[in-house]
Order: sequence, then C-alpha cells, then structure tokens
Amino acid sequence: MQQTLLAILAMALAVTFSFSNQTKYVTTGQELIKAELQEMAGAVAVEALEIIRSRSFDQAILDGEEISDPSDFTFVSSGNHFSGGRDCQPFGGPDACEAVEHFHEMVTAIHPFQISQDTFHFSIEIEVYYVDVLGNKSDVPTNRKKVRASVQDAWPDSNREPFLERPVRLSRVFTYTG
Repeated sequence: MQQTLLAILAMALAVTFSFSNQTKYVTTGQELIKAELQEMAGAVAVEALEIIRSRSFDQAILDGEEISDPSDFTFVSSGNHFSGGRDCQPFGGPDACEAVEHFHEMVTAIHPFQISQDTFHFSIEIEVYYVDVLGNKSDVPTNRKKVRASVQDAWPDSNREPFLERPVRLSRVFTYTG
C-alpha cells in the first residue's frame, strides 16, 4: 500500500514538474514572438515616418505661398490642427498626400512586412499636430510639426485579435527652416 501511494505521489510530482516546465516554455515562446513583432512594428513605424518626412512641410509651401510667419501654415482649429480622413498613396490609397499634414488621421493603412517566405501585416495610424519649442502641443501654428505613428499587428484575413497588447508608437518632430 505504501509503495502504491509513493508511486502515485512520484507520478503527481513528475506531472506537476512537467506541466510547470511546459508552461515556462510556452510563456517564453510567446514573449519571443511579442519581441519580434514589436521589432517589426518599430521598423514599419520608422518607414512610415521616413515616407512622411520626404513630403513638403505644408500645403502652403506647395501652393507657392511666401511663408513669413507660422500663421501662414495650414491650420483648422486649436483642437484638431488638420483635417483627416485621406487615403494616402504611399500606403496604398488613391490620395496623393504631398504635405506632412495630409497624413493626419489618414485612413488606417495595412502595411505588409515580408520576412523570407512569411508576410506579417501591420496597421498604421498617423497623428500630426503643431508643437512648441519644448515639444508640447501648441494651440497655434508653429514651424514644428510632430508626427506620431502608431503601429499594431493586424491579421486581415482572419478575425484574430492583435498579438501585441498595445501599439508601438514612434514620434518625430519636423521643423520648417525655410
């Protein structure tokens, strides 16, 4: 009887140890996947900001206006500096988006990220607003625009939830020195 109880106890300990190890490996694997996805999302955010950086600082410059003061720049209101909703060409839409502010609250873009034979998809959301010298949001136009890219893993062909708990966010301040 005692040997049977000891054998059952040994089996219970072996199962518990095995389950604990398996849980550790699964958790480690999930953390590694999250780290890889975050790295890819960061690269997508950098690429998006580089695309935006290559555009004109403001529509007024494209229109050939002489900029003598920041108040000459495009400005809608102090709450929402620019109009949004464009579907920008660099991210697969039909709208040209030739100035930095054109990307503000654009239609969420789904961007593919190719690794070897696998393709991962990321959603990109952009916010653009004027900032002061310290980088704080300004209530008036300035010669600085902060562009913030929020990138989240996306699974367009399924109804799977994003794997990352929150989007990767990257910001840059672009300055007009004209």
